[in-house]
Amino acid sequence: MMRWMVPCLLAMSLSGTSALALQDAGNVEQLKKMYEDALQQLRVAQDRKNELAQENERLTARIGELERKLSLMTAQAAEFHERTLFLRAHHVAWKRFLARDAELRTRWQLFLELDADAVPGEKLELFDPAWPMTVGE
Repeated sequence: MMRWMVPCLLAMSLSGTSALALQDAGNVEQLKKMYEDALQQLRVAQDRKNELAQENERLTARIGELERKLSLMTAQAAEFHERTLFLRAHHVAWKRFLARDAELRTRWQLFLELDADAVPGEKLELFDPAWPMTVGE
């Protein structure tokens, strides 16, 4: 029985060693596959990072353009506010002036009604869009 026991033990120990060698080979392949997968994920992440950086640059340029437009529009709004404030003040002063003199108010109303009909097809312009800029001319 002992004769058979030694070769069996030897066979079992060799088969365990070969099984470990086969398992290590499979483990190396599995590690290689995991390494390749990790590299691919890193490449994809780097590409996405580059895309986001380009999009960020494009959006930053767009924000700069919109800020310039906003600055221009704010300046125009301030100019229009100043101009309409001037015109409203003059309109209020004119109404107060007309309120003090009934005869002048009546003559003004007749002027507006009759002069508009004096020349058919021609519109009476009481407002100069460039005023007060044309006052000095």
